[in-house]
Amino acid sequence: MTGTLVEHPPRRLAGLAWEGTYVEAADGAVRRLMDDLFARLGDRPETLWGVSWEDRPDGFRHFVGIESDRDLPSLQWLDLPALASLTADHSGGDATGVYGELQALRDARDMVRRPGGPDMLDEHRRDGGPAMRAHLVVAETTD
Repeated sequence: MTGTLVEHPPRRLAGLAWEGTYVEAADGAVRRLMDDLFARLGDRPETLWGVSWEDRPDGFRHFVGIESDRDLPSLQWLDLPALASLTADHSGGDATGVYGELQALRDARDMVRRPGGPDMLDEHRRDGGPAMRAHLVVAETTD
């Protein structure tokens, strides 16, 4: 796998938040969150972003949203700062393997987790490309 370093501009996302265990996520909690967002939007967007923070031992926080500047009263807002990530395409489904490979690549390139997160961005696109693009958020080490 070749993980490409990608610079992300600041983004404002409108969407839904979830927090739970890895077991709940494996049982479909994140998929249901995405389906709930699609139902509220009335249409599936071109690009859907998933943002994860691994900040608890048994699970994580996740936000699913779309880039938007219009008023969407039934949704929450998340403002992401500019970020850098190691990125790889993924065929969809459980992304544990691809993120493990990206973490090994991060360590080999002398990079670290970005302090304060988020830790991962999942980019789901409908443009005929890969089902998902996995983004492991990184920072350069400062010795």
